[in-house]
Amino acid sequence: MAGAMPFAGSLLAEMRQTKKVPVGIELYSVRGELTKDLKGTVTAVAKMGYEVVEFYSPYMEWTPDRARDVRKVLDDAGLTCRSTHNGTASFTINYPGGGSFSRTNDAITTLSLPAGQ
Repeated sequence: MAGAMPFAGSLLAEMRQTKKVPVGIELYSVRGELTKDLKGTVTAVAKMGYEVVEFYSPYMEWTPDRARDVRKVLDDAGLTCRSTHNGTASFTINYPGGGSFSRTNDAITTLSLPAGQ
């Protein structure tokens, strides 16, 4: 729970300034489309009115160059990525490539662990 505090604090500060909570979507809900056409799916999500997206675990395999390309797609669509949804393997020290997307996209990683872990 302590890991969520920086996010909660920044979200509350933003809400105080703008009086508006941005509408977001977890991209896992459109994973089939995202796998087939990332740019088209992200663009469509933005046109629906979403302002924030949350990526899920497959980004963990992206190279830094791929992460930069996706950042450009998000920027072009006017979207931000404030969090990521990860499986437990992504929290191991030796997990390859995991930080590239988060560092490139200024994402705040959200811990999503099964009960009892």
